[in-house]
Amino acid sequence: MSSNRLTQLVAALLILIFFAIAGCGGEQDAPPSPGTIIDFTNITPTSLTVNWTKATDDNTLQPYLEYKAVYHIYDIIGTVNAALRGRDVPLIIENSDGEEERITWVQDNTSIDVKDLDDGIEYYFNVVVRDRYWNASVYRSVSAK
Repeated sequence: MSSNRLTQLVAALLILIFFAIAGCGGEQDAPPSPGTIIDFTNITPTSLTVNWTKATDDNTLQPYLEYKAVYHIYDIIGTVNAALRGRDVPLIIENSDGEEERITWVQDNTSIDVKDLDDGIEYYFNVVVRDRYWNASVYRSVSAK
């Protein structure tokens, strides 16, 4: 095999590797398509569970999409920027040291418990989803009292 042919093969291989890493030239700027907030469960006067369907994305496999649940007392969390200024609902887990950890962005999740709500107040909830390029979109906000 000539050195010119070998150079062409190496160049072609490098181009294939580049496109595989870069997502095959897909739309990296396109945000995920959000699912819907379907309902609230485990409702008490001061807590509830928010449940949603998974989002989809052309660049990120569904298990790797990240979700962040937020809430506010006003219906002002209908855009990504506004939702990110809402109050976070962290997922609380116990780490390997037995200490409590609060995680605000979670992968492959479709529900989260919200605690310490004030009884009788109407709250608006939303979910922000982002892909591996940090493109984000927001679900449609819903309320619960």
